[in-house]
Amino acid sequence: MQNIGLKKMLSQMTDDKIKDNIIIFPKIPKKPDTKAQQLDAKRQEMLKLEHNKIFVQAISEDLTETMLLRLKDENFNLTDPQFLKDYKLLSESLKSMLLRQVKITHPLQERVDRSVTTKGQGENLYAITIDYKKF
Repeated sequence: MQNIGLKKMLSQMTDDKIKDNIIIFPKIPKKPDTKAQQLDAKRQEMLKLEHNKIFVQAISEDLTETMLLRLKDENFNLTDPQFLKDYKLLSESLKSMLLRQVKITHPLQERVDRSVTTKGQGENLYAITIDYKKF
C-alpha cells in the first residue's frame, strides 16, 4: 500500500512540474504596429525608386554605347568638344525620356513640356513641333 501512496505522490509532483511549463498566451490579439507598416511602405517605395533609377541608367548607357560604337564605325570624331556637348545633351534627353516612363522626374522634362507641342493623339498623332525659343 505504501507503493500506491508513493506513486500517487510522484504523479502529483510531475503534474505540478508540467503545469509550471505551460505558457499562457493572451487571448486578445495585438493591434498591428501602424508606424512599422508605414515605415516599411516608405522603405519599399524608396527601394522601388532606386531600382527604377538604376534600371533606367543601365538602359540609357546600353543605348548610348551602341550609338557611340556605330558613330565610331562611321568615322565621326568622338573626342571633339562640340560633339561631346551634343552627345551629353542627347544622353540626358534619353535618360529624361526613360525616367518619365517610370514616373520619375528629370530637369529636362519641364523644358520639353514647355517647348514641344503635338497635334492629334495616339494613332492620329501627326505633328510634333519644337519651339526652341521656349526651350
